[in-house]
Formats: sequence, C-alpha cells, structure tokens
Amino acid sequence: MFQRMLIPLDGSTRAEEALPMAAYLARATGASLLLVKVIAPELLYTGLYPTVPGYMAEQVSTTFINDAETYLKHIIRISKMEDISVSTEVIVGIPGATIAQVAGEHQADLIVMRSQGQTGVARWLFGSVAQYVLRHSPVPVLVMRDGCSPLMLQPAQSFHVPRVLVPLDGSPQAEAALEPAAEMARLLAGSTQGQIHLTCAVRSVTAHEHFTIAQAEQQNKAVQAEAEAYLAAIATRLRTGEFASSALTTTYSVVTYTREEEIWKRIFRESECIGDVPGYAGCDLIAMSTHGRTGLQHLLHGSITEHVLDRTMVPLLIVHAHTAPKEYTPSATKVSHQQI
Repeated sequence: MFQRMLIPLDGSTRAEEALPMAAYLARATGASLLLVKVIAPELLYTGLYPTVPGYMAEQVSTTFINDAETYLKHIIRISKMEDISVSTEVIVGIPGATIAQVAGEHQADLIVMRSQGQTGVARWLFGSVAQYVLRHSPVPVLVMRDGCSPLMLQPAQSFHVPRVLVPLDGSPQAEAALEPAAEMARLLAGSTQGQIHLTCAVRSVTAHEHFTIAQAEQQNKAVQAEAEAYLAAIATRLRTGEFASSALTTTYSVVTYTREEEIWKRIFRESECIGDVPGYAGCDLIAMSTHGRTGLQHLLHGSITEHVLDRTMVPLLIVHAHTAPKEYTPSATKVSHQQI
C-alpha cells in the first residue's frame, strides 16, 4: 500500500526524527522516499528588505535554495539510505499547504512527519504545519509526536510486538483508517503477527425526567451490546476478510462517555491502559480518521482527532475521510528537484 512516501524537513533535528520510521517502512515495502524542504516566502524575503538592495536579493535567495539542496543531500548521506530510492525537492511556498499539494502532485501514499519542527516566531507566524497537513492532506499522515516511543525512533529494535489502536464510531468515515492501520500493524510487526485493538466510545445515559434508573441501565446495556457486536464484526473482517493476508491479532473494547467533549479523553486513556504483556501497557500508534469538520461545527465541537494529537505522546496515523483530492489555492514555487 505504501509505495511513495513524503518526508517534510525544515532543517531541525526534531523534524529529522521522522526519518528512521520512513526508512524502515521504505525498506519493508520497497517504497521510494521524497524529502521535501519548504522555504516560506516570509522567511526568505523579510530578512532581506530593506537592508539588501533589490539586485542582491536574487543572489541571497539562490543561496538559501542552494543551502537547502546541500542540506537534503547531507541528510541522505548521514542517514545511510543508500539502499533506498530517494529524491529531494526544495520549494518556496506556505509550508502546510505546499506539503499537502506536493503529496497530491507526486501521488504519494503516505506522509511521515514530526508534529513540530521550527519553533519560536516562525511557528507563531505559520501555525502548526502538522495541523494543516492532517486537515488537508489527500493521503494518510503518520505524525510523530514529542516524546515518541522508542519504536518510532528505532523501529527495527522493538522489544515487543507493536499494537495499533483504531477508534471507530460505526461510520464508513471512521473505518477509512482500517486499511492503512492494518498495513502499518503488519509492517511494524515484521516477521511476527501484527496487533490491532479496536475501540468504540458510546454515550452513557443517566436517570432523569425521561428515564428511570432501570430504563437508563437497560438503554446502556443495549447500546453496549450493539457496539460490541459491531466491533466483533470488524475484528472478524480484519482476521478473515480483505485484511486476512495481514495475519493480524485483533482485540476490541467499548468505552463510555456522558458528554461529547469527553470522547477524545476516553480514546486517550484507552491507548494508555491496554496491555496483556508484563511490563508493557498501551498502544504504540493510534490510527484514526478525521471527518474534516469545518465552520461552526468545528468551532463548537473541535476535532476529536486533533485533541488526541495534542495530548498523546504516541504517533498518530491520520486518514482524511474525504478521499477526493482538494483544490489547493496557495501556490508554491518549485525550485529544485533531484533524484538521488
């Protein structure tokens, strides 16, 4: 499934922490890598004007671009990726929009990136690049969080079989995360059996003017049973259906909430406490879809996916439920592309 991966780099050590996982996946699948460095126009030109004459600005801009090209070549060399097909691209544009646009143009099927690279004024000016990419990317995004598990930084040296958590809500949009999650679980497991844990959050009602205590208990039991039957069907599908070739071990659980804003907290807690191996609890990766809420609905409820991204320390594999390519209005200037 993953045949061409895009890795955005900004020159920081933190952004480069996405490389070990990208290289591991590339070696496991035979995929090619595209390393992209986006130079924001504001960073390129604000520092030049008005102290630098116009005729010199072009030369300084060329120096920025040449330095970026040199940097990407250096990264390939020190990362020891000679056995992987790697190409590079330097682009002048708005970072988040440009990354999403390049992924579509190059028909990438996965973006692997850190959640935060540049800090300080640059990040304040442009917001979270990862947040933009996960909202607009036409392909799945593997976001590496701060404090990532050793698995993500040294994926070939795992001391246990990685477990992938997939939150579902019964909708086809949420189930869009199943295929990339199954592939990721298979790849991370190597020669062993991959592990997926499915979870579903259901609303728990309490006694009030419309429900007696007995009626509330009956309602909650019915909803719980329905959710368990749904997850059992998905687990069977993962083991014997179109994902059977992945040879996955699948478990599932139902968690409850009383208010919608609690959903992400229940998912977060579930990702931390699952465990059946002594000394090992929790999940190594969370795979979930984002439904792409916008406007007033997004303002009122926020995005469950983004709340989880903000709080969890484990990486997230994020799949946009709307698979149709989007139109990207911000333009980017491609200045360099090299096949290494």
